[in-house]
Amino acid sequence: MKKIHFILENTELIASVKTSLNKTYLIDYSTNMIEALQFLSANRSEFVFIDIKVLQQAAGDSNYKAVLQTFGLLSPNINIVVMVEPKDLKEAIKIVNEGADSYLTYPLVSDEIQLVINSILEHTRAESELDYFREQSGRKLSLISCRQRARL
Repeated sequence: MKKIHFILENTELIASVKTSLNKTYLIDYSTNMIEALQFLSANRSEFVFIDIKVLQQAAGDSNYKAVLQTFGLLSPNINIVVMVEPKDLKEAIKIVNEGADSYLTYPLVSDEIQLVINSILEHTRAESELDYFREQSGRKLSLISCRQRARL
């Protein structure tokens, strides 16, 4: 069962989706960045959904990339989704460009969360297949090259 960790100050926001997601995912949450990093260093989660306000507080004067990389150091395969109000959509896109995997707008709806997760999983699978085929074609090319040198 995949694990989702929510980081948001207002935990009431996940109450409505938690019951429907609990059937498929293990759900945990933190209310601030320090608590979240402590939790994630001891517990592996595949997905982190972080509220933009918590992310902005953690970033302070630096950029979002440094904060997002902290999650990657704890778990290299973690997927990060930023949760934003619709008015903050431009900022969400900036955060995705700096390293988040996706964004989600409030109000939280379990079907939308599931859609974002499936989209990330599909993208990860496609990247993995592409890497595999690149590796395989590289091996075939080196094998052909070795055979040609042997004939000379």
